[in-house]
Amino acid sequence: MAERTPQDPATGDVLLLGASGLVGGYCLSALAARPEVRRIYVPLREGSQVDGPKVHAIPFDFDDPDCYRDLPAVEAVFCCLGLPLDRLKDRDALYRVDYAYPIAVARRYKDAVSLFSVVTSVGISRWSPLYYCRIKARLEAELVALRFPALHLFQPSLLLGLRTGIHPWQQWFQAALGPRRGWFFGPLSRFRPVAAETLAQAMVAHWPAAAQGTSRLYAPQIERLASAAAPES
Repeated sequence: MAERTPQDPATGDVLLLGASGLVGGYCLSALAARPEVRRIYVPLREGSQVDGPKVHAIPFDFDDPDCYRDLPAVEAVFCCLGLPLDRLKDRDALYRVDYAYPIAVARRYKDAVSLFSVVTSVGISRWSPLYYCRIKARLEAELVALRFPALHLFQPSLLLGLRTGIHPWQQWFQAALGPRRGWFFGPLSRFRPVAAETLAQAMVAHWPAAAQGTSRLYAPQIERLASAAAPES
């Protein structure tokens, strides 16, 4: 894969990880609607399928290191990989999906893309008692160390949206907290629940006009970005 410098012109090609998930599906639609996007490369496991305009599916084995070497040249990477809530107790799967796969892709594109955009989580810390939070914090730290020209770390709290196989606790939290988003203001605003579609719109809206360097974006910034990108009625 040819190297790319931040000064090179945009190719119009992007890579999207997690396109079959809730946020990834919305991100796919938002990217397809952008006129400057020519191709959306989507790595997919065997048996998975994603269709849509501009989509170029790539049969992919995330556990095979050789597959990463064959990823195409792109201008930006959008990572929406994440284990469903009902599988968070599976530490091995959590490590692979939420850390190992994203960081393997990131290392492959080091010095080769202008943007790496990824969904992590609010409240993460390497010292957290929660394994999930420690894994996300480790991912963020290693992404920062790769020194992408632009690194967007989206840190939502509870994600609102319809999905298949939703965990009962997640269903309860959505029903309980969704209508009470107004309670989360001031210092608590970053913990405000965010719609998955809003998050995806913000990820796409923040590219390609964002400033260089590392950006951490919480619920208030996510909502503002999505609102500014929404078409006027």
